[in-house]
Amino acid sequence: MKTFKQYSYRYLFFLGLLGLAACKPEINSFKPSKGTADFSRYISIGNSLTAGYADGGLYREGQLNSYPSIIAKQMLTVGGGAFTQPLFTTAQANGSGYLRLAGFNPDGTPITAPVTTNLALRDSLSIPNFGKVALYAKYSGDNNNYGVPGIKLLQLTYAPYGNLNGFFERLLPGNSPTNNTSYLDFIKAKPFTFFSNWLGNNDALGYATSGGAGDVLTDKNTFAYLYGVLIDSLTKKGAKGVVATIPNVTAVKGSTYSNSNLYKCVGFRNYLYLCTEGGYSSRSDRAYFPYQQDGTACIIASRDRSLWFNTLCPYR
Repeated sequence: MKTFKQYSYRYLFFLGLLGLAACKPEINSFKPSKGTADFSRYISIGNSLTAGYADGGLYREGQLNSYPSIIAKQMLTVGGGAFTQPLFTTAQANGSGYLRLAGFNPDGTPITAPVTTNLALRDSLSIPNFGKVALYAKYSGDNNNYGVPGIKLLQLTYAPYGNLNGFFERLLPGNSPTNNTSYLDFIKAKPFTFFSNWLGNNDALGYATSGGAGDVLTDKNTFAYLYGVLIDSLTKKGAKGVVATIPNVTAVKGSTYSNSNLYKCVGFRNYLYLCTEGGYSSRSDRAYFPYQQDGTACIIASRDRSLWFNTLCPYR
């Protein structure tokens, strides 16, 4: 005769199985949708980030992994069209050349070396009052990725720009210095249904990475006007799109400060810092406009207990 305890164990066992079955998670499959957008011809507008520039150069592997290419692959799942990029050929896969990791120093810092084989360089040209421009193998096929490394929003409507930027020049039918097609006219030449735009960060990036000495910021009013011209042009025929905001360029690796704009102040008697040049003194426990609205660093502390004051800032 079976005991009550045996029946109880069986009851609990089957009750546990029912509990596990009841706790089985439900996974709802995601069905992508294009909504009201039309991705049949998507184009991307921007600079180096859009083109796939990486490791200090533009080359085939970087182009293949550009963010617009990744976006376009997702668009295919909802009826998106082909996305063609101006790729360098496999024989010239290293494009402009780039930096590769060659090893490490004893202190752990990386050793880099330039890649100089299988390049797409075809020539160089000296432009009066500008300098040398590297010219690359021409690309003449279909194109959906209009990313041009180095371009600024400021150069949107500047017709001769195709003679000053080799990455743009390779996409144009003419040869430098005969080009007279603005970037805006170039991207509008063929109809499109959807766009992404990430143009504008170079208008501040060069200024930040050179410490305010090697470039100038695009005037805010000029920037706003040109951005309006660009968006109005892209949406004029009903195309939809997305725009990316401009990041804080002072957070970009490589941002620096120009010594030509700085006075050195030496620590003296606790918190008092006396400038050896320029005649400015201040207490370090006060903040005198540590950053301007344009991101310029105004007070920089160094390890030797000295401060550097940027004379471009409005100290008072």
